[in-house]
Amino acid sequence: MTHKGFKPEPTAVRESYPPELVWDPVVDSVTGTLAVAVPNDASPGEYALAVEAGTDAFDERVVSEATVTVEGAA
Repeated sequence: MTHKGFKPEPTAVRESYPPELVWDPVVDSVTGTLAVAVPNDASPGEYALAVEAGTDAFDERVVSEATVTVEGAA
């Protein structure tokens, strides 16, 4: 997974699986793009990818869902 175009930019990226994008201090909202590598033999369809947000100071987490669409070869 890679990321780009985030506004504001993260202050740190923790290279783990999944990677963690960190904003310090905490921000209210961010926008950007996540790119996910899909194997060549993946079946066409829509797949859900969990996206979790939270802070180190609190145990509370918010989980959203991103949809990844895999289309068949043309």
